[in-house]
Amino acid sequence: MSQTVITYLILVLAGGYAISTIVSLVRTRRNGGEVVFRPLRLIAAIIVFLLAIFAVVTNTTYDELISKVEDLLQ
Repeated sequence: MSQTVITYLILVLAGGYAISTIVSLVRTRRNGGEVVFRPLRLIAAIIVFLLAIFAVVTNTTYDELISKVEDLLQ
């Protein structure tokens, strides 16, 4: 697979996980059930989703973007 396809795959998977978690939370709260979820996983999925959107908008691959972020943090 090409790097661009992997970037779009990461975008879809992270977005799908975040949306399904949020929908599940809302549906459970409306029905009055107990809500148990992992907030760090949801935050991580949202961060990865936003990074993937940025990679798509700027026409870079996800690997290039992660390398730039690593360089900024060092």
